[in-house]
Amino acid sequence: MICAATAVRSAGGLSSVVPSEMLERIDFYPGNFGPQYGRATGGIVDVGIRSPKKDKLHGLLQVDLIDARLMVEAPISKSTRFMIGGRRSWLDAWLGPALKSSGVGVTAAPVYYDYQAMIEHDVSKDTTLRLLAFGSDDGMKLTLNSPDSKDPAFGGDAGLHQGFWRVQGRVDTRPTDKVRWTTTFSVGQTTERTNIGAMHLDVKDLSFEGRSDVRAKLAPAVTAIAGIDMVRDSFDASYRLPPTSFESNQVTGPTFGQPLVSLKGKGALTRPAGYAMLELKPFSTLKLL
Repeated sequence: MICAATAVRSAGGLSSVVPSEMLERIDFYPGNFGPQYGRATGGIVDVGIRSPKKDKLHGLLQVDLIDARLMVEAPISKSTRFMIGGRRSWLDAWLGPALKSSGVGVTAAPVYYDYQAMIEHDVSKDTTLRLLAFGSDDGMKLTLNSPDSKDPAFGGDAGLHQGFWRVQGRVDTRPTDKVRWTTTFSVGQTTERTNIGAMHLDVKDLSFEGRSDVRAKLAPAVTAIAGIDMVRDSFDASYRLPPTSFESNQVTGPTFGQPLVSLKGKGALTRPAGYAMLELKPFSTLKLL
């Protein structure tokens, strides 16, 4: 299971970080979901990645005017298999020079790349280990050659950068045909930077997540679910921007011509949790939590 907020990221949402060929399922919960999603509000999109194929070597290569991508999966032995993939955009190779020659002020067109790597091993017929790594990096740079007449200091280089990486481990055990115990642990970092001239806003978030989930089928229509969960986020943020008054709507002059104020901050937040529920399914079209 991965977070859909990170799964759809490359090129501002133009394409997903995890290609559709790697997906096992996409579940949409508009509301009334169970406590295992207790940290979320509103609707949820739950994305799961499938296991690598066990039979033989498989590969995929695709190249178009937007990007190129490659995916390979194969068994290493009877109990171990892998799957890797990657993509890189071509927009900077042809769109950037075309826009720059037209005088638009683009020094580099949007550039994005993403990657995925997984190895899976069957410890026994009931237990499987998985190690998954994936990430994405998006960037764009502009040159503002024509200052605004109302704000002459507004100009120079502008850029936007977003990136993240995640490493996730999972142990999936089925002691009996009615019990499934899944434990996951992940670490990752998300970075965002926006800059215009000497102004910038930088945010970094390093997150650690762990979860252990047990599901037991007590009867054909009754399933018990319980688990523990922990999330720890460490953030580092800084910005250099003109002073802003949130108590007044009056314009005091050109925004970008004012002295800049620099601020930095660090912090951490730990959120442990636990959950339990019964899932009742008296009819095929009705589920009660």
